[in-house]
Amino acid sequence: MQIRLLFLSILILNSILLFAQNVENQNVEQRRIFYATAKADIGIIAQTNDFLSGINANQTKMTDFKSFTLGAGWQTTGKNDWEHIHNFPSFGVGIYTARLDNRDEIGQPISLFALYRGTLKRLGAHTFRYNVDFGIAFNWNYYDKKSNPYNITIGSSATVHVGLGVEYNYLIAKQLEVGLGANLTHMSNGAVRKPNKGINMMSPFVRLSYLFNKVDLPTRRVDFNKLKANELAITYGFGIKRQEVDTIKNPGLDDIYQKDSRHFANTLQIGYLRQYGHKGKWGGGLSLVCDDWLGSAVKVNGPSSLDVVRGDMKKRFMLAPFIAHELCIDRLSVVTQIGAYVLKPNNIEQKKKSVYERAGLKYTLPFNAFFGINIYAHNFSKADFIEWNIGYSLRKIAKSIDKK
Repeated sequence: MQIRLLFLSILILNSILLFAQNVENQNVEQRRIFYATAKADIGIIAQTNDFLSGINANQTKMTDFKSFTLGAGWQTTGKNDWEHIHNFPSFGVGIYTARLDNRDEIGQPISLFALYRGTLKRLGAHTFRYNVDFGIAFNWNYYDKKSNPYNITIGSSATVHVGLGVEYNYLIAKQLEVGLGANLTHMSNGAVRKPNKGINMMSPFVRLSYLFNKVDLPTRRVDFNKLKANELAITYGFGIKRQEVDTIKNPGLDDIYQKDSRHFANTLQIGYLRQYGHKGKWGGGLSLVCDDWLGSAVKVNGPSSLDVVRGDMKKRFMLAPFIAHELCIDRLSVVTQIGAYVLKPNNIEQKKKSVYERAGLKYTLPFNAFFGINIYAHNFSKADFIEWNIGYSLRKIAKSIDKK
């Protein structure tokens, strides 16, 4: 698996770099600036569960990690209005691998991800950026009832990889750039298969980037009218999660537990968003959650037998007001949301945290419909489920971009 993923990643990066070299004959006004990048991290692992804290076969804490990333992408050059508005951001793809403590039990993850590098400030050869990574990680030694029973951190062969970072870059030569920054990385399967507590890693990093076809960026346009708009959005979301069972004490239950303890979470949101400019929206609303995990239970009948008892329908609903923000990059939005449950069921075994969070991506179609994917989480660390969503917005624009 590791060799196949590495080979596939090399092919993808090689194709991008070959394409970058082939654009040399295009007109300067039309071509993108293509780059290759290498990044190295050394950091710490947050102690968020017993496995990481030392309750494992090796009886050692997992505190440190090292990672290495290869990437390739393109720098926008102002062909579209939104590129000027966001001060010429860049996009790319990458392959990431991390060396963790206790690799025998957790593995050496390899991730394929998409990268967005936003611009905070440009000052000549100096650039301040923020980075967003989103992809899929493989090559885990995940939980197994016989061979790896202590690993409650990773419960499946693939997980979501989300990274957030800030970075300072300096152009040390015409086509060579060095960067220093800090990252926060989260990996989890969103409770699709349990046990799965997830892993959070924090690190400083150093990056080296090479620009294949150096082109000076044009003067940034700022002659845009302020965009103001009001938006009423209705969103339906759907996710799958599993009941928590102590399969370390009851290893014979694992197969039937993974097969029969699947639960469905449905969400319905109505929200108001105020577009305060071309870069973003803020607002709030109400979220109705129907989670059939609530009120359900697993009845252990013996060492290899269990029953999944579904709860009362009336005990599956929760209501939460929320506040939200969207970072708008053309039709793509980075969604963040925080809410608090004001109505939730009582007298059930499962206890939801009072506050929840959403973070994800949304893409808006030309006719105001949209679709997206979120991580629905609690405590800013533990994913409850991965939420797929669709919706529609009623939008009234007060002012738009001044086309010149």
